[in-house]
Formats: sequence, C-alpha cells, structure tokens
Amino acid sequence: MKTPAPQLAHEAPGNLVVLSALARRTMGAGNQEAMDRAMRDFASAIRAGSSAGDYLLLAGLHGRKRQSTEAIAVLQKGMRANPYVR
Repeated sequence: MKTPAPQLAHEAPGNLVVLSALARRTMGAGNQEAMDRAMRDFASAIRAGSSAGDYLLLAGLHGRKRQSTEAIAVLQKGMRANPYVR
C-alpha cells in the first residue's frame, strides 16, 4: 500500500527522500506558488544531505525565476558537497 506524499511529509518532515520527492512532484505543477514550494522543499532536502540532483533541480528553478546569482551559488555549493559527481 502506497502512502500519499502529504502524509509522508507529515510523518517524516525531515526525511531528505520525502522532501526531494515532494519537491519533484510540486515543481511539475508549473505555477509560481508551486515553484516556491518546490524550492523550499529542495532547500530543506539539501540541508538534510540530499543528492547532487537536488542541487541541479533547485538551481534550475532559480534560473526559471531569473535568479542567476542564487542559481550559481546553489551549483557551487553542490559542487563542493559532491566533488566526484559529474
């Protein structure tokens, strides 16, 4: 039996896998509110120790909002956190 994402978020609010999955799901909605929520979830997942892919997706969301400085900062942080990922 699959547990719905909102329930997982409530049951495991700091779980990086849950946060990353929620962010990926939310960013698909395509509206401004969803992008902001996805950015918050990706940032939380990154603070919890998530993968290099989350850095790339968060930087991409910053880029879509024309926040180049923030996007570059996220990419640089991702490179420092994951030096062996290409």
